[in-house]
Amino acid sequence: SFAPESSSVSFSSSSTSSDDNTNVITGYLHHSDGDKSCYVRLVFTVDNDSEVSGTASFNNTTLDISGNYYDGSKKLLIYENGGGRYEGYVNGSTYSGKYYDNDGTWSFSMNVN
Repeated sequence: SFAPESSSVSFSSSSTSSDDNTNVITGYLHHSDGDKSCYVRLVFTVDNDSEVSGTASFNNTTLDISGNYYDGSKKLLIYENGGGRYEGYVNGSTYSGKYYDNDGTWSFSMNVN
């Protein structure tokens, strides 16, 4: 869950409970070439060094993810163990940006749950 912080989202938490540190982001990737879309569920924690670890689930597949969250700019970079890369920004309850993989470029605007 995200702690509200001056009407923006904070991925950091001083809580020792792992439940409180788990972030869930869900939504659709939309391919730049047209009608292709894919539903994605990202579940991850962010440690004290702003390093992301967790899983990405889509199309009955689950991949490990890693990356970084930059609190100042609210930039969230996520790398899938398998080549995909999410680059975007968290704004309130939305994570939006671009996803890159072997199929090309996808755009997304997902919900921070």
